[in-house]
Order: sequence, then C-alpha cells, then structure tokens
Amino acid sequence: MNKELIINAAPLGVEIALLEDKKLVELHHEKTDASFAVGDLYLGKVKKLIPGLNAAFVDVGFEKDAFLHYTDLSPYARSLLKFTQISINDNSPAGYDLNKPEKFSMPPVLLEISGISFKEGNSNILYSEQDEEGKVFYLKPGDAKAQHTKFGKNGDYEDIAICDDKIIILKSDGSLYFFSLSEIGKPDATNVKEYKNILPAGEYEGLFCDNKTKQLYALCKSCKDIDASKTGRGYIISITSTGEPVQNGSFNIPVKEIAAMANEKKIKVICTKGTIIQLVGYDYIAQNIFYVFP
Repeated sequence: MNKELIINAAPLGVEIALLEDKKLVELHHEKTDASFAVGDLYLGKVKKLIPGLNAAFVDVGFEKDAFLHYTDLSPYARSLLKFTQISINDNSPAGYDLNKPEKFSMPPVLLEISGISFKEGNSNILYSEQDEEGKVFYLKPGDAKAQHTKFGKNGDYEDIAICDDKIIILKSDGSLYFFSLSEIGKPDATNVKEYKNILPAGEYEGLFCDNKTKQLYALCKSCKDIDASKTGRGYIISITSTGEPVQNGSFNIPVKEIAAMANEKKIKVICTKGTIIQLVGYDYIAQNIFYVFP
C-alpha cells in the first residue's frame, strides 16, 4: 500500500491529508485563529459516561462537550488526578510550606558537594560528602564550618545514604563503602567495608536508603546495554540481617513518558543525586535531570 501525507500550510490555517493508494482516508484542518491546540490542558467535568465505548463526554467550557476515550487517559491517570487536586488546593505536606522554603549556604569546603543525607529524616544534623575526598562532613544547617571523618582515599564519590546505624557511600564506579554512624566524630573511620561487585559495571551518581524496607536504590548515569534516550536504570540493594548488601532487582525510569510530559520530542536523561521522598502516599525519585537534545 502506498501512503502519502500532504500538508498545506496557509496564513488562515493548516490542512493535513492522508492518502492511501491515491485515495483520501483522513483530512484534518486547524485554523490559526483557534482558541485551542493539540496538547492544551483543560480542567473539565464529566457530563455523561458511555460504558459501551469505554468513554465519556466532558464539559471543557465550549459549546459542545469533548469526547474522551479511556485510552487517552494514559497509565498515569490516577496520579494526574491526584496532582491536579493538590495543585487546585495548593496544599503543602504537613509541616512544610513549599511557598516559603528555607535557604542555607554550605561552607566553602563543600562547594563541590555531591550528596547529602539525614538520619531518619532528622534535619538537625546534615551529613555530606564531596566528590574528591574520602571524607564524610557533618554540620548543623547554617553552620559556617563543617567537621569531617575520613573513611577512604581520594576518589570520585557521588552520594551518601544512612540506613539505621550505617553510613553508605557510593563511588562513581558502583563501589559501596559501609561503616558505622558511631564512627562520626573520629578523625578516621576504622572499620570501613568496601563492596565492589554489588552493582553492574557502569557510572553511578545517585543513592537513597528506605529505612522502612532496609533497601538501597542506586541510580545509574551510564550503564552497559542501556540507551539513556529511551530508559533510565536504577538498582535495588537489600541489606541482610548481618548488614551485608545484596542486589535485589532493578527498575527503569520511563524517559519517553518524561519527554512527553516535558513536551519534548526526544531527551536524554542523566540521573544524578537521587533521592526518594514520601508525599501524599506516592513515591517519587527526585533527581537533577540534564536534557540533551539531538
């Protein structure tokens, strides 16, 4: 079958025709003076359900109701509804006002900071590492100086997590360093365990510990056999009763869906500084994202 797509762009609008074997099968016309366009978002009210068609007619403010099929809702329909309600109510999580954030400046030694963590969410003490020295820095937010405990040689360290009484450091090559939180305050940590083969070969830049499940989540910036323009990859690490880390699966970051939400045709996602937060009953992976366009 021979298919042709004909586009006629004129000052008054755009016409698009699809031909199959020289026969017209689809015709679309959009005026340039239209008050709406494909991709616009509307807050509507369902006026009538059509169970036989798995669809509904929705009032979006025009003379005629819009037709909405269930396949147009996407797999994230429930989450989108939740986010919409939060946006309408402008609610912040309990104990926070997202409209009035507190700002703290880090000491000069942490200008190359590459990760921060708190002990079970307690913000009185901040634990951090920078990406060149094998040291864990600790301070109260707002302090002009930070103290430190050395745990290893200089290297490319990317993130820090705290699981129960353990501090865990992620190196860019996927190596993990474990030592007791009780070592903090000493000049040098004396009982540091290094694990080199827990994660697959790659370049890593994000780490988080869920203290409820005793699991670590490591985000990969560049891993073998992963096309960053299509999928981001993360790995799950369980901590056994003896304190040993064991890889326990993986998860993907849906790059194409992120590209669609960002209204971009194609992006490459590089994951850095990963953390997972609990908010209104959902889990999120919050990360710095760099968009690299072709």
